[in-house]
Amino acid sequence: MDETKIQKLQQYLQALKALQRSVERAVQMDVFQGTGRMAVKQYSGIQRKVAELYPDDFYVTDTLTLELDEEIAERHMLSQVQLAAGQMVIYLEGLLREQNVGGRGFEFRGDLNIDRGDWRGLGREIQEQVMRLTRETIQRAVSNIDVDVQTNRGENYRDANLEGATLDGANFSGRNLRGANMTGVHAHMGNFSGANLKDALLEGADFEGSNFSGANLKNVNATGARFANCNLTGANFRDAVLEGANFTGARIDGANLVGAILEGATLPNGEEYQRESDLNRYHASHSESGRRIRIEIDTEDDDEKPKRQPPEPPVPPVPPVPPVPPHDRF
Repeated sequence: MDETKIQKLQQYLQALKALQRSVERAVQMDVFQGTGRMAVKQYSGIQRKVAELYPDDFYVTDTLTLELDEEIAERHMLSQVQLAAGQMVIYLEGLLREQNVGGRGFEFRGDLNIDRGDWRGLGREIQEQVMRLTRETIQRAVSNIDVDVQTNRGENYRDANLEGATLDGANFSGRNLRGANMTGVHAHMGNFSGANLKDALLEGADFEGSNFSGANLKNVNATGARFANCNLTGANFRDAVLEGANFTGARIDGANLVGAILEGATLPNGEEYQRESDLNRYHASHSESGRRIRIEIDTEDDDEKPKRQPPEPPVPPVPPVPPVPPHDRF
């Protein structure tokens, strides 16, 4: 990638982040009239410029293109712009990161509040980043592989009680929410990408516009939950209870819905789910096909695990006592 292309990419990335902030403020202030269409126009302009740099990149030229109904409410327009802009920011940052690794040495970016001498902490942060990218990449790319990555690093919300909480805009990316009670939460525009929500309770929760890409939602109970305009690409909903759930406007391509209960659920096109074949148009996995593979990666620190004691060496058998010879009789 030449310098000119890198500079343009950085310029478009800054424009996207500025657009994200503007949309976020508009949503927080409930200012929707006229802002929705303006945000769509601005995003589409940036997306076209990026597509000119990567004309052969299907993800940029097709997947990240906004195709909105003219009759859609402007609030929903803002939600979709926020979601699409967030996806593009992540993607472009990844392209720049790859360039840094390939030709300029490794450049780690992020908020690492550690001392320079704390190399152990640095190593763990880098390993966590690698694990997160590995989890998301595998779950998005191979929908027929059931990936269950467990991690206890970072903030741990396992079995947490968040019932009825307001979590709008919360960032749970890569966090462990396994078994958490999130019944009735209000979490618009949240970031749950790569998070582990296995066995969580999500009944009646409202996640409109949130990002669940690559998240593990296996065995969740999301009866009546609202996933409108969410990014669910590559999410694992295997054996989940999704009765009456609302997926209007959501992106579910590459999602694993094998064994999921979808009676009464609303599909992304607004129609009610009737049969498994309804999912074919969204490229979501809904049935077993061929040989399945399960990968489990345990990333718990060794010092957090109970130490396994080495087996005690076997006790050597006691040699038999030789018989005492009888005394000679005179």
